[in-house]
Amino acid sequence: MKPLTYLLFLIVSVFSLNSYAKNHNQFAYYGLSLQQQKFKSLDFKPSVVDQNLGEYKYKSSDSGFGARVLVGFQFNRFVAIEGGVSRFGVADFKVTEQSTDSKGKKTSTTKHKGEFETLAADLRLVGTLPINDKLFLKAQVGVVGWDNKMEQLIYQDSALATQKIDDRGTSVVSGLGIGYGISKSMALTLDYEKTEIAEIKTDTLSVSLLFRF
Repeated sequence: MKPLTYLLFLIVSVFSLNSYAKNHNQFAYYGLSLQQQKFKSLDFKPSVVDQNLGEYKYKSSDSGFGARVLVGFQFNRFVAIEGGVSRFGVADFKVTEQSTDSKGKKTSTTKHKGEFETLAADLRLVGTLPINDKLFLKAQVGVVGWDNKMEQLIYQDSALATQKIDDRGTSVVSGLGIGYGISKSMALTLDYEKTEIAEIKTDTLSVSLLFRF
Protein backbone atom coordinates (compact mmCIF):
# COMPACT_ATOMS: atom_id res chain seq x y z
CA MET A 1 0.00 0.00 0.00
CA LYS A 2 1.42 3.37 -0.99
CA PRO A 3 2.18 5.69 1.96
CA LEU A 4 -0.27 8.44 0.95
CA THR A 5 -3.10 5.94 0.38
CA TYR A 6 -2.30 4.42 3.76
CA LEU A 7 -2.45 7.81 5.48
CA LEU A 8 -5.77 8.78 3.86
CA PHE A 9 -7.30 5.46 4.95
CA LEU A 10 -6.02 6.01 8.48
CA ILE A 11 -7.40 9.56 8.64
CA VAL A 12 -10.86 8.34 7.64
CA SER A 13 -10.67 5.59 10.27
CA VAL A 14 -9.59 8.04 12.97
CA PHE A 15 -12.46 10.42 12.18
CA SER A 16 -14.85 7.46 12.46
CA LEU A 17 -13.42 6.56 15.87
CA ASN A 18 -13.62 10.17 17.01
CA SER A 19 -17.36 10.28 16.28
CA TYR A 20 -17.82 7.57 18.92
CA ALA A 21 -15.74 9.26 21.62
CA LYS A 22 -17.76 9.51 24.83
CA ASN A 23 -15.55 11.46 27.25
CA HIS A 24 -12.63 13.88 27.36
CA ASN A 25 -10.14 10.99 27.56
CA GLN A 26 -11.24 9.75 24.12
CA PHE A 27 -10.18 11.87 21.18
CA ALA A 28 -8.50 11.86 17.80
CA TYR A 29 -5.32 13.81 17.18
CA TYR A 30 -2.86 14.65 14.43
CA GLY A 31 0.66 15.99 14.41
CA LEU A 32 3.97 16.71 12.75
CA SER A 33 7.35 15.36 13.85
CA LEU A 34 10.78 16.73 13.06
CA GLN A 35 13.26 13.87 13.23
CA GLN A 36 16.95 13.12 13.19
CA GLN A 37 17.94 9.63 12.06
CA LYS A 38 21.26 7.97 12.85
CA PHE A 39 22.10 4.96 10.65
CA LYS A 40 24.44 2.62 12.51
CA SER A 41 27.14 0.71 10.58
CA LEU A 42 26.08 2.29 7.28
CA ASP A 43 28.97 1.87 4.83
CA PHE A 44 28.64 3.00 1.22
CA LYS A 45 31.76 1.14 0.13
CA PRO A 46 33.21 -2.37 0.56
CA SER A 47 36.78 -2.74 1.79
CA VAL A 48 38.12 -3.30 -1.73
CA VAL A 49 37.16 0.29 -2.59
CA ASP A 50 39.49 1.63 0.13
CA GLN A 51 42.38 -0.09 -1.60
CA ASN A 52 41.60 1.57 -4.93
CA LEU A 53 40.64 5.12 -4.01
CA GLY A 54 44.12 6.32 -4.87
CA GLU A 55 44.23 10.12 -4.80
CA TYR A 56 40.44 10.42 -4.57
CA LYS A 57 38.92 11.89 -1.42
CA TYR A 58 36.01 10.02 0.15
CA LYS A 59 33.50 11.70 2.50
CA SER A 60 30.24 10.34 3.92
CA SER A 61 27.53 11.01 6.49
CA ASP A 62 25.52 8.49 8.52
CA SER A 63 22.69 10.75 9.74
CA GLY A 64 20.15 13.25 8.50
CA PHE A 65 16.99 15.20 9.31
CA GLY A 66 13.53 13.98 8.28
CA ALA A 67 9.84 14.46 9.05
CA ARG A 68 6.72 12.45 9.89
CA VAL A 69 3.02 13.29 9.51
CA LEU A 70 0.80 11.34 11.92
CA VAL A 71 -2.79 10.76 13.05
CA GLY A 72 -4.01 8.81 16.07
CA PHE A 73 -6.84 7.99 18.42
CA GLN A 74 -6.59 8.06 22.23
CA PHE A 75 -8.91 5.37 23.65
CA ASN A 76 -8.38 6.39 27.28
CA ARG A 77 -5.70 7.97 29.47
CA PHE A 78 -3.32 5.07 28.86
CA VAL A 79 -3.73 3.60 25.34
CA ALA A 80 -3.72 5.05 21.82
CA ILE A 81 -3.31 3.80 18.27
CA GLU A 82 -1.25 5.89 15.87
CA GLY A 83 -0.10 5.82 12.27
CA GLY A 84 2.02 8.00 10.07
CA VAL A 85 4.04 8.57 6.93
CA SER A 86 7.73 9.47 7.19
CA ARG A 87 10.45 10.85 5.01
CA PHE A 88 13.60 9.69 6.79
CA GLY A 89 16.74 11.77 6.94
CA VAL A 90 19.15 11.23 4.04
CA ALA A 91 22.70 9.96 4.53
CA ASP A 92 25.12 10.36 1.62
CA PHE A 93 28.64 9.97 0.28
CA LYS A 94 30.84 11.77 -2.21
CA VAL A 95 34.10 10.91 -3.96
CA THR A 96 36.07 13.90 -5.23
CA GLU A 97 39.29 14.48 -7.12
CA GLN A 98 41.57 17.34 -6.17
CA SER A 99 43.55 19.10 -8.89
CA THR A 100 45.77 22.16 -9.23
CA ASP A 101 45.96 24.26 -12.41
CA SER A 102 49.01 26.02 -13.82
CA LYS A 103 48.31 29.07 -11.65
CA GLY A 104 48.28 27.02 -8.48
CA LYS A 105 44.52 27.21 -8.01
CA LYS A 106 43.05 24.10 -6.38
CA THR A 107 39.74 22.70 -7.58
CA SER A 108 37.59 19.77 -6.50
CA THR A 109 35.64 17.63 -8.98
CA THR A 110 32.93 15.20 -7.90
CA LYS A 111 33.51 11.79 -9.46
CA HIS A 112 30.91 9.70 -7.64
CA LYS A 113 28.10 10.38 -5.17
CA GLY A 114 25.09 8.61 -3.70
CA GLU A 115 22.43 8.60 -1.00
CA PHE A 116 20.61 6.36 1.46
CA GLU A 117 16.98 7.57 1.44
CA THR A 118 13.77 6.08 2.80
CA LEU A 119 10.01 6.61 2.63
CA ALA A 120 7.97 4.76 5.28
CA ALA A 121 4.48 4.19 6.64
CA ASP A 122 3.84 2.89 10.16
CA LEU A 123 1.15 1.73 12.58
CA ARG A 124 1.83 1.83 16.34
CA LEU A 125 0.30 1.07 19.71
CA VAL A 126 1.13 3.88 22.12
CA GLY A 127 1.00 3.62 25.91
CA THR A 128 0.88 6.79 28.01
CA LEU A 129 1.43 7.25 31.73
CA PRO A 130 0.23 10.61 33.12
CA ILE A 131 2.58 12.14 35.71
CA ASN A 132 0.34 15.14 36.37
CA ASP A 133 -2.17 17.25 34.44
CA LYS A 134 0.53 18.40 32.01
CA LEU A 135 3.36 15.88 31.95
CA PHE A 136 3.21 12.28 30.68
CA LEU A 137 5.51 9.41 29.71
CA LYS A 138 5.19 7.40 26.48
CA ALA A 139 6.10 3.92 25.23
CA GLN A 140 5.30 2.62 21.76
CA VAL A 141 5.67 -0.46 19.60
CA GLY A 142 4.55 -1.08 16.04
CA VAL A 143 5.35 -2.05 12.48
CA VAL A 144 6.91 0.15 9.80
CA GLY A 145 6.83 -0.58 6.09
CA TRP A 146 9.68 1.08 4.20
CA ASP A 147 10.88 1.76 0.66
CA ASN A 148 14.63 2.37 0.54
CA LYS A 149 16.89 3.53 -2.27
CA MET A 150 20.66 3.41 -1.92
CA GLU A 151 23.70 4.07 -4.10
CA GLN A 152 26.81 2.11 -3.19
CA LEU A 153 30.38 2.63 -4.32
CA ILE A 154 31.91 -0.48 -5.92
CA TYR A 155 35.11 -1.48 -7.74
CA GLN A 156 34.27 -2.98 -11.12
CA ASP A 157 36.27 -3.61 -14.29
CA SER A 158 39.35 -2.01 -12.72
CA ALA A 159 37.50 1.22 -11.97
CA LEU A 160 35.27 2.80 -9.35
CA ALA A 161 31.54 2.78 -10.11
CA THR A 162 28.21 3.45 -8.41
CA GLN A 163 25.64 0.69 -7.94
CA LYS A 164 21.96 1.45 -7.26
CA ILE A 165 19.99 -0.76 -4.87
CA ASP A 166 16.20 -0.61 -4.32
CA ASP A 167 14.79 -2.48 -1.32
CA ARG A 168 11.41 -2.78 0.41
CA GLY A 169 10.43 -4.45 3.64
CA THR A 170 8.84 -4.24 7.08
CA SER A 171 10.45 -3.88 10.50
CA VAL A 172 9.46 -3.54 14.14
CA VAL A 173 9.67 -0.04 15.59
CA SER A 174 9.80 0.70 19.33
CA GLY A 175 10.42 3.76 21.42
CA LEU A 176 10.17 5.74 24.63
CA GLY A 177 9.30 9.37 25.14
CA ILE A 178 8.01 12.18 27.27
CA GLY A 179 5.26 14.70 26.55
CA TYR A 180 3.96 18.00 27.84
CA GLY A 181 0.43 19.36 27.39
CA ILE A 182 0.75 22.97 26.28
CA SER A 183 -3.02 23.41 26.34
CA LYS A 184 -6.18 21.28 26.19
CA SER A 185 -5.77 20.92 22.43
CA MET A 186 -1.97 20.91 21.97
CA ALA A 187 0.97 18.85 23.26
CA LEU A 188 4.71 18.65 22.65
CA THR A 189 6.58 15.32 22.80
CA LEU A 190 10.19 14.17 22.66
CA ASP A 191 10.76 10.55 21.56
CA TYR A 192 13.62 8.13 21.02
CA GLU A 193 12.88 5.27 18.60
CA LYS A 194 14.68 2.23 17.22
CA THR A 195 14.04 0.25 14.03
CA GLU A 196 15.91 -1.32 11.10
CA ILE A 197 15.92 -0.12 7.50
CA ALA A 198 17.46 -2.34 4.79
CA GLU A 199 19.35 -4.28 7.50
CA ILE A 200 20.75 -1.01 8.86
CA LYS A 201 19.95 -0.32 12.53
CA THR A 202 18.34 3.10 12.75
CA ASP A 203 17.95 5.36 15.79
CA THR A 204 15.52 8.28 15.62
CA LEU A 205 15.21 11.30 17.90
CA SER A 206 12.01 13.24 17.20
CA VAL A 207 10.20 16.33 18.44
CA SER A 208 6.46 16.28 17.73
CA LEU A 209 3.69 18.86 17.95
CA LEU A 210 0.29 17.18 18.46
CA PHE A 211 -3.16 18.71 18.01
CA ARG A 212 -6.43 17.33 19.29
CA PHE A 213 -9.39 17.21 16.86
